[in-house]
Amino acid sequence: SGGSPDGYLGLPVPALGTEYYTVNYPEAENFDGDETAEFLIIAPFDSTQVAITSTSHTQDMFGSISHNPGDTWNVLLMKGQSYLVQSSGYYSQIDDLTGSHVLSSKPIALMTGHQMANIPLTMESADYLIEMMPPDDTWGTEYFEMPMAGRTVCGDYIRILSAQDSNVITANGTIIATLNAGQWIERNTVITPQIYASSNGRRFIVAQYSYSAHYLGDPAEADPFLVLLTPRQEFENRILFRTPPPAQGPSFKNYVTILAPMDSMSFITINGTAATSYPSAGQATFAGTTPVIGALRLLLPDGTNSYLATSIVQFGMYQYGISDYEGYGW
Repeated sequence: SGGSPDGYLGLPVPALGTEYYTVNYPEAENFDGDETAEFLIIAPFDSTQVAITSTSHTQDMFGSISHNPGDTWNVLLMKGQSYLVQSSGYYSQIDDLTGSHVLSSKPIALMTGHQMANIPLTMESADYLIEMMPPDDTWGTEYFEMPMAGRTVCGDYIRILSAQDSNVITANGTIIATLNAGQWIERNTVITPQIYASSNGRRFIVAQYSYSAHYLGDPAEADPFLVLLTPRQEFENRILFRTPPPAQGPSFKNYVTILAPMDSMSFITINGTAATSYPSAGQATFAGTTPVIGALRLLLPDGTNSYLATSIVQFGMYQYGISDYEGYGW
């Protein structure tokens, strides 16, 4: 919206669940005032009991502190009702809702993100973050990260959040953490392709953030945005996607990254045309995978268009766009 866009993959009601953990970013004081981490719970069904455990201080509708870190409280939602949780606004650079736990008696939808994040907090470039969280029983055990286009100096900011206890996480085969449910780690300035995996087969999720413009002298002018990566276990044969109109100023440079076995890339079509015939914006392979998994990043035409990608072999895909101090991703 306006000059601070982002977007998310909308999940239909049959894909919703009853247990979630959230991915956010620390609250801060920036040029737009006090900006907080937040998540929104939406009930598709009547008489939905929801238990919320926050990892930070939260605020009530008057801006006063309503809950402390570790508190659990309950709300009752009827069909169509929503409930917004925001960090307090009193603990700049400290309060961060990441890892907050939401448990419900019936399936719910959960949107999560940040009002206006600077990444990192020392930067002046800021933007809205939002993703629709999948329920944690659908999270995967293996993810492939291809750093974002144009971020040749700063790379990506990554958060890895576990859904289960004693989760041993590796990056390109090296153990980087053992996490319990709701715990997370960050990885800064990731500039090379990465395989994130659980060596003991436990579920987790990977969030890829775009850094603020010109962080570490990076030439890209993309503002922050948030993308949840697709696990190998959730690859599909058909993926429908759409490029958006510009938020303001010039059109977005729209990118899609396709993840698939390298020997199967030629089978993937987009609107009936071989994906490999679209302008390439980079490619990579992930060593040690069997069959060898590759990433193909494509540059799509300007403007608002709809696309259908299909293949006889399952593949993953994520999409993002950058413009003049703008960005979106899902």
